[in-house]
Amino acid sequence: MNIFKAISILFCLFLLSEISGQGLRGAANQLGSGRSSGSRNNQSLAEQRKNQVKIPRDWKPSIIKINYDLVPAFSTVFGAERTGQGFQTSIDFDQFFFTAEYGTESTRRGESFDYKSEGTYFSFGPEVNFLRNNKDGHGIIFGLRYGHSEFSDELSFVQDSSYFGDINQNIFVNTGNANLKANWMELTLGLTANVWKGLYMGYTVRYKVLRQVKGIDKTAPYDVTGFGLYEDNTGVRFNYYIGWVIPLREKYPPEPPVK
Repeated sequence: MNIFKAISILFCLFLLSEISGQGLRGAANQLGSGRSSGSRNNQSLAEQRKNQVKIPRDWKPSIIKINYDLVPAFSTVFGAERTGQGFQTSIDFDQFFFTAEYGTESTRRGESFDYKSEGTYFSFGPEVNFLRNNKDGHGIIFGLRYGHSEFSDELSFVQDSSYFGDINQNIFVNTGNANLKANWMELTLGLTANVWKGLYMGYTVRYKVLRQVKGIDKTAPYDVTGFGLYEDNTGVRFNYYIGWVIPLREKYPPEPPVK
């Protein structure tokens, strides 16, 4: 799992460096053309800034992204402790997105005991792409989300009762919570890149805070579906997505040829 994360992060950092390099080269070309134009027209820097055309906002949605989370899928195939599925969809409004996520999760732990939990979770909230008007579809994304999950858990173990004088007599203990609900907030930071046509890949790092759990009966849960460990008031998770874009309209129409 650590190797998978490392490869993913290295890939995305490499892509980020490529995007930044393209942006710097574009800025350098614009600066050079601005200088030559300024020298021809004898315009001051203040006049050049004043004459710059402001890019208008485009609030009409143009795409819908549908993503699949590879991390829980990887855990389901190769791991024994945690299984699940995760899906994400988002729609754009200029450089902003509204994103929603839904997933299922099941965990199982224990050697001298048997603990299992399972349930569903969802999250939603706004995101902003710092690479505005990027025709290639790349993005550096920051977002804020509300998260919620509904799950149940069960703990089973054998208790040795010889301490109380009952020699060679064990007691089977089974306890748990049938109707648990959790709420939290997420701060997300991620990178996405257009790989080929409508195919996108990227990752998201989530910092989860303000966790609340309701419905605890006898024992507190060990795992909180969609969040992490119950004993931690905060959580950090890594997601790696692969997805496809459904275009709604042409946001960047081809520029007319220069005569």
